[in-house]
Amino acid sequence: MNRATTRAMNRPLLVNPPDSPLMQAVRPGMRSLRRTWPALLALQVLGLFVVLGYFSSPAVARFAEWLGSLKSAGGYLFSAVSLAVVCGPLPEIAKHATGVDRSFTRARLQRTLLNTAVYAVVGVQCDALYRLLAHAFGDQLTVWNVVRKVAVDQFVFSPLISLPTIALAYTWRDAGFRVAAMAPLLRERWYIGRVVPMTITCWAYWIPMGTLMYTLPPTLTFVYALFASAAGAILIVALLEESHRLAFRDTLTGLPGRRALDERLRSLGGRYAIAMVDVDHFKKFNDTHGHDIGDQVLKLVGARLAEVGGGGIAYRYGGEEFSVLFPGTRLEDALPHLEAIRGSIESYRMAVRSPDRPKTEERGAKRRGEGAPEKHLSVTVSIGVCAPGRKGKTPAQVIKAADEALYRAKQGGRNRVST
Repeated sequence: MNRATTRAMNRPLLVNPPDSPLMQAVRPGMRSLRRTWPALLALQVLGLFVVLGYFSSPAVARFAEWLGSLKSAGGYLFSAVSLAVVCGPLPEIAKHATGVDRSFTRARLQRTLLNTAVYAVVGVQCDALYRLLAHAFGDQLTVWNVVRKVAVDQFVFSPLISLPTIALAYTWRDAGFRVAAMAPLLRERWYIGRVVPMTITCWAYWIPMGTLMYTLPPTLTFVYALFASAAGAILIVALLEESHRLAFRDTLTGLPGRRALDERLRSLGGRYAIAMVDVDHFKKFNDTHGHDIGDQVLKLVGARLAEVGGGGIAYRYGGEEFSVLFPGTRLEDALPHLEAIRGSIESYRMAVRSPDRPKTEERGAKRRGEGAPEKHLSVTVSIGVCAPGRKGKTPAQVIKAADEALYRAKQGGRNRVST
């Protein structure tokens, strides 16, 4: 592996021009809203229906007053249970009913249980906030009072207490529910990368919702807050998942990225194998055919590596280099799968289409058979693989040994697997 490849390995992967810091914070929220708006809107409509019903229907008014009496009698415990229910199972029911997410997966069940637990904590925090606001500012429905309550809620409580609590819970999940594994995740711009996008998104949602909430009668405030919180939970969770995806997944190939590999390496057992995969003559592809073709080559290799058997997991490591991790697998058991994927990449013929290729099928049909045929490129990869042993015991040492094996594969003629 040459020096240029080593430098590329450590560079950020930028396919498109980077967003400004503001857009980096705003874009995940916009994507989350586009993906979840039907469920969010459904819960908001239900909440507004209850508000209107409170003033027009004695039955709805009695229901709201009954909930208010339960809250007064139950105190912090009722606040914890009620918010846990409306922000745990209820958002998932709304997403299923509106078609946003109708899957039944272990990850979704895990997310529901996590939300139920963390929002029980947030319920206590919110109850303490509302008591503090009532004590400090009273219950008078004046413009100045509403402004003060919304300001404390959104510019103090949310960015410093409730949102960091939720972000910490999801960081714990990303660390495999191991507190010790959270430390590296908390060191790398954690607040800016996770809490700031949540805060900006919540401002866009909660400032108008909070203004409405604080102008309602105290009994109705709690009831509407439940529906608003359920809708807000959908947005926050979608935002956290989107931020996780952006942080851990390579946008060009769709594979997990270097950061995802680093996280996985922290939880490995004693038996595993790591392969380093490098595209042969990649600089030549770029110089000869342009960066668009180079990107297509990386997508091809990434797609083939994603199909590796034997329990292997492919990652985009950096530049034209990939990694394949085989958890719980011996070196000799991983080799046949690596050889199979190497052969699969070698046998694929990638078409290089002419720049003046017709844009529509109709024009293409008229020109079919005219001119020179499309060129086809053959792509190959070199692979170095290693497992814990004499050459390395820690994951970092094993990766270094696999890199050295990759170098031997390059020196031996490329398009081969070396140990």
